[in-house]
Parts: sequence; structure tokens; C-alpha cells
Amino acid sequence: FRRLRTNLQFLDVENPARVVVVTSSVAEEGKSTTTANLALVLAAAGRRVLVIEADLHRPRVAEVFQIERAVGLTDVLVGRVRFEDVVQPWSDGLDVLPCGHLPPNPSELVGGEAMAKLIDRLRPDYDQIVIDTPPLLPLTDAAVIAPHVDGVVLVVRYGKTTRHQLTRSLRALTAVGARVLGTAVTMTPSKAAEGYGSYQYEPTRPVEDLPPRLTPAWVSSTARPSDLPVLPTAPGGRGSTTARKRDQHSDVKARPSPAPERSKR
Repeated sequence: FRRLRTNLQFLDVENPARVVVVTSSVAEEGKSTTTANLALVLAAAGRRVLVIEADLHRPRVAEVFQIERAVGLTDVLVGRVRFEDVVQPWSDGLDVLPCGHLPPNPSELVGGEAMAKLIDRLRPDYDQIVIDTPPLLPLTDAAVIAPHVDGVVLVVRYGKTTRHQLTRSLRALTAVGARVLGTAVTMTPSKAAEGYGSYQYEPTRPVEDLPPRLTPAWVSSTARPSDLPVLPTAPGGRGSTTARKRDQHSDVKARPSPAPERSKR
């Protein structure tokens, strides 16, 4: 995640992405864990960071950080409480705004003028704002928030996300004029690291030039769907290089990343 942080910081030095949406194509791809760990490494680098839990369908950020989520974002958006009254300091330099009460109209609430105004109001107070949103394909929330932020990180799960899903997600973001910063591949099998594989920078290149084992890559926002790495349609899919590699090492299994340990204050 430190490499992911570095890639974000140096992706465009003249136009840095200070407010970032983290989303995925479908559920269970690791976006909330990616959001939490990215925020932690940004705060560890001395930046003032805010995490906003904007997944109002299946919120998990508060659970990852082990905080109360009964009052939060939705209550601020409808004017019931002030932001300062519900934001929760988690560690030095890191604040978390939980989702709050789950509304019957999540997409309309997070895509409204109140959300845009809240983001603009919080920009001067934080070096980095990371917003966790629902998956793109079943829901529209991430797409309606994306035009109000500086960029989108699209989480892709190794062995689960299909090329078709990834292409549809990129098209959905492009349709609303969102700036796609890149993709973060999660849960790659690795002997050197458990849970989430390490992040590394890779220039966008044709699929046939990829190394034998697909490793996490930070893909340029200028990449076309046809230039993105081949993702197996299912673990052990026929004919894929990654499937043959996994057959040789069948004992290697990806495990979910543990929740970040809360720092002692």
C-alpha cells in the first residue's frame, strides 16, 4: 500500500488527486479494505487524511476501523448534525466519517448538491480525502460522486473480476467524465506476502508482454480496456497463464487482509 500511496502522489504532480473515490466493479473485491489501508499509509506519511464512508448499501469502513456508525455522513447531508460533531478521530492525522443512518434513496443523497458542497468545504482542512463507494455495476452511487472528486481508483480482484466487468466499469466512469487514476489489483497469490499482494508500478503495455504471473499493476488512466491485463474469468480458468501458474502452486491461497490495528493514542 506504500507503493500505491507513492503512485497516487506522483501520478500528476501539477494536478494532484487530493479527493479520491475508491470503488470496484462488483462486491467482495476488497475496496473497503483498500480504502482503509490507503488512508493509513497516507496518514503515516504525515498527511492529514479523512475517510468518508459513502457506501450506504453495505457499509464496511466503520467495521474495518471498529468505530460506531450510527450517526455520520447521511445525517450531515440532511442537515441534522454538523460534520464537526460526528467525524471520529482514529489516529494522529486520520479522521473517519462513518455512513450514519442508511437512507431509502442512497444514490440521490450522495449524488446531490449537499454532497458536492461538503466535499468542497472539507478540501482546505485535509491533505487527502478518500471516499469508499459501492460497486459500479449494480449501483450508480460511485458514478454520481465521481464528477465531484479529483479521481477514481478502481479495485480489481485477482481471479474474480472479469475483463467484461472491468470494461463496463471503465465505460460507466468515462460516461460521467470521471478521471480514472488507475486500477489496484487485490488478493493476488504470493509467497512473499499474505493477503493483499504488494503494489508496484507497471507502465501500460500489451497483454502478451506481461510476465508469466500477473502481478498488481498501477495502470495509466490513458489505458484502453484492450490494453489492460488479462484477468481470469474465474479462479483456475482454462488457458490462462495465471491459472497454469496456480496449478503448479495449488497450496497458495489468497486470504482477506486483516483489519488495520488501531493505534494507541
